[in-house]
Amino acid sequence: MSELKAAERKPFHESIVTVIKGVDFARELETISLILIFTKVPANHKMIVSALQEKAEELNCSDLPQLEAAIKSLEEQEVEKKEKEEEKS
Repeated sequence: MSELKAAERKPFHESIVTVIKGVDFARELETISLILIFTKVPANHKMIVSALQEKAEELNCSDLPQLEAAIKSLEEQEVEKKEKEEEKS
């Protein structure tokens, strides 16, 4: 992998979508899912979920427990974010 300049680097919640789209094997998607389960993702939840679901369908691995848990975690984080935003309003 080539070195990226600081200006080319993106926050995790943006770059992870690119990483997911580049996955070639179910095992890689499983590893990414495990990381997502244990990570507080500040934004881009829907895009990440969509990328996970599309890649899982492509790789025929939609039934991975880790994938399901990652999607659930991201959906919960999206709800929590909206609730916090409503509290501030």
